[in-house]
Amino acid sequence: MEVISTKGLSAEPYLRAMLPVYTSTGSYSSTHDSVSKETLFSHIPLSQAECQVAWSQLACFESTDPPGCFIPSAKVQIRIWENFISIATAASLDLTGRLSKADLLAILDELRGEGPSELLSQIITNVSTRQPDESFLLDEDRFIQAVGLSCLSARSDGKPTATSSWLSAWKELVPEAWRSKCQATALPQATYHLQHGGKDIVFVDSSQSAAGAGSSQASSGQQSLGAKRKWHEKFRPSKTN
Repeated sequence: MEVISTKGLSAEPYLRAMLPVYTSTGSYSSTHDSVSKETLFSHIPLSQAECQVAWSQLACFESTDPPGCFIPSAKVQIRIWENFISIATAASLDLTGRLSKADLLAILDELRGEGPSELLSQIITNVSTRQPDESFLLDEDRFIQAVGLSCLSARSDGKPTATSSWLSAWKELVPEAWRSKCQATALPQATYHLQHGGKDIVFVDSSQSAAGAGSSQASSGQQSLGAKRKWHEKFRPSKTN
C-alpha cells in the first residue's frame, strides 16, 4: 500500500472549498449545507492540529445563528480591525501591553455591530495569548501578519496593487510601536508576489497555490459534506485543578 505524505499540504484549500463566506453584517455567501467544526475537520484528510492552524489563519468561526462554519471575507476583517484600533485609541489603551479581560470585553461589546460574536472573539483570540492573571497580550508578530494579510487580500483581490499604498494602509491598523515591522517580508513568502521591481504587490490565494492533489481532495471533501458561545464564554476564567 502506498503511503501518501501530507507534509507540505495545508488545510486552507479544503476549508475554502467547503465553507461559505461571511461577506458583511448579516450576509452569508452560501450554497453549502451547514456543518459543525467537528464534522468539517473529520472530512479533511489532515491532522486535527493542521486543520486548526488553517482554521485560525483564515479566522474561520462556528456560528449558532445561522448554524454552521464560515470564513470571513478580508474586507470584513479589515473593518473589524479598523474599529478595534479606533475603540482602543479612544479608550487610551496600550495595545502593545496587557489588556485586562474587562477592557477586552468592553472593546468586543462596542464591536458587536460589526459581526457575529463568534467571529469577533475568533479574530481576537487568533492574535492574542491569555496570561496567568486572566489578562490578554496581543502577539506582535501574529497581529502584524494577520492584519497585513487581510489588508493585502482586500486591496489586491488577485490583481496588482501599489505596494506603498498597501503598506500605508497596513501601518494605520497597527500600533505605532510596531509599524516598522510592516514589511512584505513579515508575511509568508507564498502569500504574495512582488512586481515591477517591488512597486506593485499581488496577494496569492492559498487555495490557488496549493498542490494539485490537495486541491482535488478538497473538492471531494466538499462533496462528501452533502450528507449531513458567546464571546464572554470565550474569555471566561480558565479552570484550575
